[in-house]
Amino acid sequence: MVKLLFLILFFQKPCFQTVTRSGEAVSFATVKKKNQIEGLFTDENGHFCFENLKKGDTLQFSAVGFQAKEKSFEELMLDSKVFLNSYIHELEEIVVKTRKLNLTKAGHLKSEFWGYSHSFSPNSMGIVAQFIENEKDIVNGIVKNIKLPVDNHGINFKLRFRFFKNGTKNFPSSQDIIFENIVVDTGKEAKSVQIDVEKYTIPFEKDGIWVTIECLGKYDANNAFLPSKIGQFGKVKYNNKNPTKVASFDYLSPTYKFLKAKPKIIPYHKSYRGAWEPAWYNAKLAMALGLEIIH
Repeated sequence: MVKLLFLILFFQKPCFQTVTRSGEAVSFATVKKKNQIEGLFTDENGHFCFENLKKGDTLQFSAVGFQAKEKSFEELMLDSKVFLNSYIHELEEIVVKTRKLNLTKAGHLKSEFWGYSHSFSPNSMGIVAQFIENEKDIVNGIVKNIKLPVDNHGINFKLRFRFFKNGTKNFPSSQDIIFENIVVDTGKEAKSVQIDVEKYTIPFEKDGIWVTIECLGKYDANNAFLPSKIGQFGKVKYNNKNPTKVASFDYLSPTYKFLKAKPKIIPYHKSYRGAWEPAWYNAKLAMALGLEIIH
């Protein structure tokens, strides 16, 4: 009877965990149902539950630093742990002079918050990408700091930053420059996200570098983390007395800022559909995002 009850609960909402071959949790992996518009991120411990999973379904797994994997419904029912194989990846050696350390800014930022002319808040599991040019021909540089102006709307979001070389057709290449999860909580009231990433030794490429930002989820009023899911959209609540007036808006990610510039490559956005599209159909706009480079 107990076994039957367990099976009923399990099949209602089966839960799993993404782990390495040695059994360590793989945080914030992307899980999608093959050929379906369903998916989510795992939490910090690799745990996730997938509703409406049935015979014939296949889940696709991807994570920073790990090879993509697929598992059928039948395979998932045999083991709740999903083992992912890591990439073997070696970074090129970077030599940074210690006697005369230079710190150079790169990217697009304004000194005043009001200097930003446009804004954009992606829906669930959307990715925003901005190419940062190496305008000053920095050699053997590494990224020390990231600064991203945001509007959090009183919500604490969790963001992930990733770095890519410039690929074909001026899109981010298919493989990360470093295989690390660079994840940060925005806080509820902060007007910008600032991170020291020097320890990751991210090379600042001579041809420039792509930076992508994705919102992994947000914290609710009880400080419980709610991972993003495919198919979620921001919800508008209207004023009861004046139905034409917006009372509140349920945001799924921070609002990112854009400013007038002439970027070499325009910023892009990728939705759950998987194709890069212009974040703005205006070649004179760039995403407000700055880097500080040590060289």
